[in-house]
Amino acid sequence: MERKRRFAEIALDDEFTERQHADGSEQNKLARTLEEDDEMMDEILKIVDSAAEVAPIDTGRLTTLVATLEKAILKNQQMRVKYADEPRRFMESEQAVDEAVKSMHELAAAPYLYSKFVRLNGARLFVTLLAHENTDIVLDVITLLNELTDPSSVMEDENALELIETLMDLNVFHLLIQNLARLTGSEEDVRGIYQTLGVLENITEIEPEYCLRLCNSTKILRFLVSNIQKNAFNENNFYCAELLAMFLNIQNSLSESVGKLNIVTILVEVFKGFLRKPIDSKEQLEYCENLFDILAVCFNLKEIKSSVIETGCLLMLIRMIHKKRLQFRSGALRVLNHCLSDNAENCREFIRQKGLKAIFSVYMRKEKRAKPKYHAEEDTNEEHIISIFVQLFIHLSDIDYARLLRKFQENECEKIDRLIELHDKYLTRFENSEKTLVQQPDDVDKEQLYYARLEKGLFALQLIDLVIGLVCSAGDKKMKERVYQVLHQQDSDINDVKRTLTEYHAHLGTDETGVSMSTILPAVLNFL
Repeated sequence: MERKRRFAEIALDDEFTERQHADGSEQNKLARTLEEDDEMMDEILKIVDSAAEVAPIDTGRLTTLVATLEKAILKNQQMRVKYADEPRRFMESEQAVDEAVKSMHELAAAPYLYSKFVRLNGARLFVTLLAHENTDIVLDVITLLNELTDPSSVMEDENALELIETLMDLNVFHLLIQNLARLTGSEEDVRGIYQTLGVLENITEIEPEYCLRLCNSTKILRFLVSNIQKNAFNENNFYCAELLAMFLNIQNSLSESVGKLNIVTILVEVFKGFLRKPIDSKEQLEYCENLFDILAVCFNLKEIKSSVIETGCLLMLIRMIHKKRLQFRSGALRVLNHCLSDNAENCREFIRQKGLKAIFSVYMRKEKRAKPKYHAEEDTNEEHIISIFVQLFIHLSDIDYARLLRKFQENECEKIDRLIELHDKYLTRFENSEKTLVQQPDDVDKEQLYYARLEKGLFALQLIDLVIGLVCSAGDKKMKERVYQVLHQQDSDINDVKRTLTEYHAHLGTDETGVSMSTILPAVLNFL
């Protein structure tokens, strides 16, 4: 009842909002209608209050619905066999099946009955219908499955998980993907694809372990990639990108399979299309963010990372940053960070493609300040840029390394001034957060506390101070003196940097990055 009242209030609110946009000549009319609005609201609420509440489905009603569906399916099968060459003769029985399926929508509001539904053989009936010759029936079943598997409903009752497990035992993934090949053109088919993707998302969100099973046992990855490849932007290729990004984040190992489908080349072409024209909707912007997510995960793999040059992806990322397209900047910097990480060849190519000019422009904030809606991304962008600097210092040599150092030397070392400015910013932020973290109980896990400190600004501070250490140890006396001078001006000194790097070194992991840093950090600390 409360929900019905709310709908009535929303309807009137929308009407009132439209009236508020009237010009001055309409203001008197607006005032006169306010009393009419009150009367209208009273009338609507009276109607809503008098409306009969729909009785919730119970075990008896569910038993009847399942029995009706089973009977309709059996009758339809018999009619199809008997009148195989006369479709009009079995059309009525198919309508009965369709109506029986639609009547089951009541079950979606009662997840506490899902286990009963399974015991009544309802799940098996649904899966059987996924192979029905009539796609209208198939689409109705898929729509209903999308409702029944909604995570917010399933998680209401622990017994509701029995439905998901039963669907998996009945190989529902295989049948759903098989049906995608049948949905090729009509508006209803497009809706069916969307509903199918919804079922896949629901099940893998409820139980992430099913993600690998879905991707390894079906051709879903190929389907998702092929839809992203299509030039037209629509609801379904948007959903495909979202789902592929979700799957890759659940199972990073899938990036190898996605890489074999030429995902980098495909996404470069998709992005080129967006670079030629402005993004005109939130949906398109979110679509591009999902594409950046896909690239970022894929570039964690060495084999795919090595393709960033030949596919033109590296040059595209630099252009995205250089063109000052703010919608792309944060995503491009994040992917670029992944591309350059632990890859000397990509770092060298970045220099050759004039990447320094693009990235230092953002670092020094040469253009006009971003609009307020982009301010939240500045911290993230700064973290990515500093991380890129670390990779360049570590992997460059000879003339490429000299070009990097010249950037920090030019204009009276203004890049170093900016670096110390960031050091002060994140040190202050971290010290403020430490005041709350020290209040943690004594028995709190030290490793968890360290990760909490990283999230509160320590990670960014570690990267910044590492770059400071790398600048000081680069062999240029002028640069080192500038660091010490500006630190002193900020009421700080090199000991703050050393403390940060010493703690960083103490918590290095055993992965490839940790091993390489375990060699670099002691050398930097010794020099300082």
